[in-house]
Amino acid sequence: MINSRSKGARAELEAAKAIGKALGMEFRRTAQHCGKAGTADIEPVQGECGIHWEVKHYASGLTYLENSIRKHRLVITGDLFACFLHELHEVIDWKVIVAHVAKRNASLEDWHRQAVRDAEATGKLPVVVCRQDRGKWILAWNPARDTAFMEEVERCLADGSTKATSAKPQA
Repeated sequence: MINSRSKGARAELEAAKAIGKALGMEFRRTAQHCGKAGTADIEPVQGECGIHWEVKHYASGLTYLENSIRKHRLVITGDLFACFLHELHEVIDWKVIVAHVAKRNASLEDWHRQAVRDAEATGKLPVVVCRQDRGKWILAWNPARDTAFMEEVERCLADGSTKATSAKPQA
């Protein structure tokens, strides 16, 4: 039998690493740090990020969405934009403005509603990072907050590259 708590903890650690790689910042599980209900699942180790990260890992249920994203890069599923986390730079750089419409994913919408509830107190932008077994990390956010989300991601990218640059030894 699979221990869902340890599976969730592993998923949060993997997501922290994947988001850190995508944004150039180090992230950690908040449960390890503060363990408070209503906080984001992961957060930057240093600095601030105005994004509330909700992490989910399920055995299955995201195959259709994964295939749609693989084919179109950016999709709209129900009330959410979705792309692969590792392709976020391309979505931002290309300024993709037309998303392919994919069928709704009820689980993804439920997870986003949870992120919205949890993020209310902080004022941060709610985002879901999810994957199924042996799948790629999918990033989902509300299109109504797209501009604010992209601006916050670009700010985090700039902060991350500044930290990465300042950490390099001087020649």
